[in-house]
Amino acid sequence: MADVNKSAPVAYLLALGTGLVGGHNFYLGRHVAGFVQLALTLLGLMFSPWLLKAALLWMLGDLIFMHKFLHRANKLDANAAEAETETTDDVAGVAIYNKHHASFQAAFDMGDMRGAPRHGTLALAALKAVVKGHPDAALATYLSNMGEICRILDDHPRARAYAEESVAMCRQLGLKTADENMALSINNLALICADMDDHAAAERLYKQVLAALPAGRATNDSVRLLNNLAMLYSQIGKHMEAELTLEKALAMAAKVSEMDSTLHTDLLNNYASKLMDRQAWDRSRTLYQQALAVQERACKGISRAAARSHNDLGVMAEKLGDLAAAQQHHGRALHLKQICVPDELLDIAESEHNLGGVYFAQGNFAQAAKMVTGLVETYTKVLGPTHPQTLQARTNLAAIPREYLTPQ
Repeated sequence: MADVNKSAPVAYLLALGTGLVGGHNFYLGRHVAGFVQLALTLLGLMFSPWLLKAALLWMLGDLIFMHKFLHRANKLDANAAEAETETTDDVAGVAIYNKHHASFQAAFDMGDMRGAPRHGTLALAALKAVVKGHPDAALATYLSNMGEICRILDDHPRARAYAEESVAMCRQLGLKTADENMALSINNLALICADMDDHAAAERLYKQVLAALPAGRATNDSVRLLNNLAMLYSQIGKHMEAELTLEKALAMAAKVSEMDSTLHTDLLNNYASKLMDRQAWDRSRTLYQQALAVQERACKGISRAAARSHNDLGVMAEKLGDLAAAQQHHGRALHLKQICVPDELLDIAESEHNLGGVYFAQGNFAQAAKMVTGLVETYTKVLGPTHPQTLQARTNLAAIPREYLTPQ
């Protein structure tokens, strides 16, 4: 660490003893002045006594103003020491942040939704310490991500606090509404508001970003905003507005040069679901098939999004009395969920329930018993033995002829 205590006696002694060669100036960090004094003295000794007299007068002047030179030198050294300390603290802070962020990422990747927020909170605190209260783009993004994690965990008050802090920081950074980081933060805040039934705030936020986007510009972000706004309209019973917004989103998606396949599939599934609600079977089926085609191109049809398409096609086939098609689609949905989301037991249980119902309607009681037995086990484990869904599953199991049931 830099010495912050330049000694006045030492400076004066150096000036008196080595002043002609700039010794005191080198001590005080005034290296240019020191080199000029040294050169002046050497040239005076070699060529002209007048140069030597000039060097002597300069040294006497330095003695007069020595107190000012000392004050300036000590102030500069103090600033250097402070900067050195801050740099050391910043390096340590970044190391702490990296450690907790790595733990957060590992927990998130493993689906540990209890551990992830804890590590994320520690990483966030470390990052805030590093930026020292100043607005920072990386911190704004991290706040938005933490809001999304808390939203997934249904911790909506914390989620909203994080998201609002992220939006506020983006504004401090001077970001405009259409900027990517700002738009992402506002989108996350709108999702949280919708989950908290603050529909007016959610709608206002979505429209705020959409209005700020360049006219005619089609991007994945603009399509996502329209899709989210449509789902909000559907949630609050504005079904016509939902359909019109989904149509607009689909038209925009067709103009995106590199459309996100998952977003595209979600959009198609959402619109197909709205059409199925009002029994527009043919158009709905066509959109689901388009969604499956998108996933086939993207990942050979092995995805959670494809599972949703098959699930909804199975439901449609049941309503139309085509049990064979329903069995095929529900079976495919179950298989895809077991591959893509093996740890999401309730999502898998949805397909077991649907497939079990189809088997029962077909009179295939052996397969129905297999599906519903697994369903009872899952609900009992995840929801508890007295949960309404568990009790309903037991009722469904009791409806199957006893000879097809495996003794418990």
